[in-house]
Amino acid sequence: MKKTILSAFLTVLANLTSFAQTGPGGVGNSSNNTLWLDASVLTESNGDPIPSWIDLSGNANSPSQFILSDQPRMSTNQINSLPGIDFDGVNDKLEFPAPITDNANTTFMVT
Repeated sequence: MKKTILSAFLTVLANLTSFAQTGPGGVGNSSNNTLWLDASVLTESNGDPIPSWIDLSGNANSPSQFILSDQPRMSTNQINSLPGIDFDGVNDKLEFPAPITDNANTTFMVT
């Protein structure tokens, strides 16, 4: 009886795992996530310039900036204790290696 219950449980568990999410944060994958940036993976210290930001979507759309005075800065002193990136509002920017095109809607979220 115990073997039958264990076998049934493993069968149900195997079927449930087929519905698991993929991609960064468990959302999508490289075919439907054009870009995924996450400040928590950056290794710079507070106030350090950010020369590039790795794209976690798997599509190699990592933005970068080679001019030091135009690089945003790492900020670990956020109110919520999560890392962030500070752009000075004047000339800081990160540029993509090529235009990112997609036929789907585009959503930017900054929190």
